[in-house]
Amino acid sequence: MKSFHTLLFLIVIVLVGGLGFMYWASSVDQAVQPIAEVAEVDQVEEVAEVDPGTYLVFESSLVSDPGTEARANDNTETYTYYRLWVDEIGTAQPQSFTEIVHPASVAGGLTAEVYGQGLLLHRYQDESQDAVLSLTGEILSTSDQNWDRFRSKNGRYEVTHTFGPDIADTDSATMRVEDLETGEVIERTYSFAEVALGWPGPHEISDDGKYVYFVQTCGCDGGPLTAAWEVNTATGEIIELHELFDSDGWRQNSFDLETKRFLVIASDSEQRENDMGPYSHPIAPALIRLIDTTSSVSTDLVLDDEQAWMSPWLDPEGDERYIVSSAAESYRQYLVKFTDDEITEQNYLTTGYIMDWVGDWIVTRDLETQKVITLVNVETSEQVVIELPADRFNYVGSVVID
Repeated sequence: MKSFHTLLFLIVIVLVGGLGFMYWASSVDQAVQPIAEVAEVDQVEEVAEVDPGTYLVFESSLVSDPGTEARANDNTETYTYYRLWVDEIGTAQPQSFTEIVHPASVAGGLTAEVYGQGLLLHRYQDESQDAVLSLTGEILSTSDQNWDRFRSKNGRYEVTHTFGPDIADTDSATMRVEDLETGEVIERTYSFAEVALGWPGPHEISDDGKYVYFVQTCGCDGGPLTAAWEVNTATGEIIELHELFDSDGWRQNSFDLETKRFLVIASDSEQRENDMGPYSHPIAPALIRLIDTTSSVSTDLVLDDEQAWMSPWLDPEGDERYIVSSAAESYRQYLVKFTDDEITEQNYLTTGYIMDWVGDWIVTRDLETQKVITLVNVETSEQVVIELPADRFNYVGSVVID
């Protein structure tokens, strides 16, 4: 019996020693890894639960199996989706909630957009299939691909619309609005005849499902037109909001769905060498006007005879302020109050292309490198750089979970 105890004791010693050696070897191996690789692992930590709040959603892609075609149409790519709770900006990294392998057999990349309280993925596993993805990483449903569908921010109402066979002549469409809670469906055919030149967009529906909004800021035959419509889902009535603009010169606009206000900028434009379009660069003077579509009241905020302004953003929280970009210096952004009658360097906020404004944060991209997304706090000017492991990465949008 003593021999057996001695043998058992020796076995335990060997096992403990072996485990200790494995732990030591693992620790040494981690210690000599490049720091960037260790940080990369931390950034893609899997998470499952989603607390109520507002989330910024990012997408990254890596070529996991390169194909043989020169144009990379047959690459196999792995897409990773990340979420970052707005309240944790500056204290936490974006966390991944799913990975999706995009097969080489599907031409064109996987394309994501905000869809109510989740994401709509185009070309999911098939060239003509959509999928609805939750922020927990679950594929909730799949259906035939439709690039002209969207949901209300609260996720309750779904809108699909199909334009007529010849949009250039008719500008007509069939719109279907479904209440996903009650199952009620409304279908209507409507037209933007003799007004819209091109595809109206973006598309939004109010959280109560009563109004669908179309905004169109691209045109031809004399310059870009700004056109906007409010479609009453119950009656089918269409109100042409652009009639409040008084001018075809309102080429830049920002629309606040909650307050039903437009911030518009009127200016002339000129052709510049290497510009892609004939109306791409605004020139002074510039007039910035606030238009309340409910009361039909217009308020001129700034008249600048020296400088042109572009790319307006109304504060999404309804505060009396906005952001505009300098047309003279590429993507210098200025935060301006409604009470300011001029824009000076004291209003300067940051430099970069703005992709979104969520709460106190704007999402910007460095256009020179295309590799850096920076979050800038409009109250404190704090900047948080988002870097993800990817060949390409993008900002998808903000999602509100209630």
